[in-house]
Amino acid sequence: MDPIRLKLRFSRDGLTPETLGWPALRELVDVSAAALAGLGGFSTKDVQLLDVRPGSVVPVLGLPPEGREAARRLATGPTRRWSLEQRASVEPLYTLVRANGYTMQLGARVLRPVPVPPPPTTWETHERTSLRGVLQRVGGPEGAAVLVIDQEGTLSVKVGRDMALALAPHLYGALLFEVEATRDGATGVIKHLTLQSFEPAPPKLSAAEAFRRLDEAVGGWGAGFDVLGAVRRAR
Repeated sequence: MDPIRLKLRFSRDGLTPETLGWPALRELVDVSAAALAGLGGFSTKDVQLLDVRPGSVVPVLGLPPEGREAARRLATGPTRRWSLEQRASVEPLYTLVRANGYTMQLGARVLRPVPVPPPPTTWETHERTSLRGVLQRVGGPEGAAVLVIDQEGTLSVKVGRDMALALAPHLYGALLFEVEATRDGATGVIKHLTLQSFEPAPPKLSAAEAFRRLDEAVGGWGAGFDVLGAVRRAR
């Protein structure tokens, strides 16, 4: 199978492959490959340098099929669904771009700007909360679980043998997890999770049912007001 071709352009006044030099160009290629590999879940060995366009710094990389999703993630920038490992894989690229005053673009045909976030901060927040998700995997000698959490993505957490045994019958089931979470203060990404307890998650409500229950909850105060109709008109 032919590799997916992805162009990366690094720009700055007067920047060419000749003024940049091969060692610096090699570093750009290496950190770009590591960033894409981390975002796509493949090895940097699967990334090929296919070409460097003359006159400007535009490495052309060959990627495996997972490279499409990796490129999409890099093009849109970090979100709360990025894992800490994904963020760590991309930060050396961001650091290099910020330190040298580069702008960055990528694309297969049309090159589009890549957002580069400011340097990460180090403060944290701590909370006790409920998270809805699915138990994807559980077990191991120390008791570990992999949870796919709504709005948070995939999280790994050590739970101990007793909790792992209690979770095992609920594999692939929708659960409501009571947790203590430590989040990165700047991004909101969960850095550490302690699972306190869990229970089967209630079924998700449709918007219509949710608004019907809201109507019931407000009782006479909301009499005559069509909540669902108002929302539809506002769209």
